[in-house]
Amino acid sequence: MPAHLKIDRADLGKLAIISGDPERIELLSTKLSNVELLNKNRGFLTYQGKYNGKSIILATHGIGATSASIVIEELIMLGIKKIIRLGTAGSLRKEFNIGDVIIPTSAAYGQSSPINVYTEGFNLAPAPDYFFIKQFNKFL
Repeated sequence: MPAHLKIDRADLGKLAIISGDPERIELLSTKLSNVELLNKNRGFLTYQGKYNGKSIILATHGIGATSASIVIEELIMLGIKKIIRLGTAGSLRKEFNIGDVIIPTSAAYGQSSPINVYTEGFNLAPAPDYFFIKQFNKFL
């Protein structure tokens, strides 16, 4: 059993949606059928339910990369294969409005970013799996 998520189950499905904001996860849980709260240890709310008949996990990871990495690692330990993070982002582009959904194709970090602690200054530009993004609509 993972140390933080405290979930001892093998039938969780393969997809998780995570967010730092517990209220966002609670709101999303209202869109699921057969929803069940699996964990609230350390504030890492974790729900399981069905969306369009498919099993899905919703989990909160709190603020910061460290707590996000803990939740992601433990979800993987539980058999989750695909993780989508819902978050907020600012924009310098006028054509984006509050509430717009943006699916980034890559990300970059500034020199003062905490990610540089882990990458020792390596120029990291993480990108999502394009095939997964393209196929995501079929899941929903």
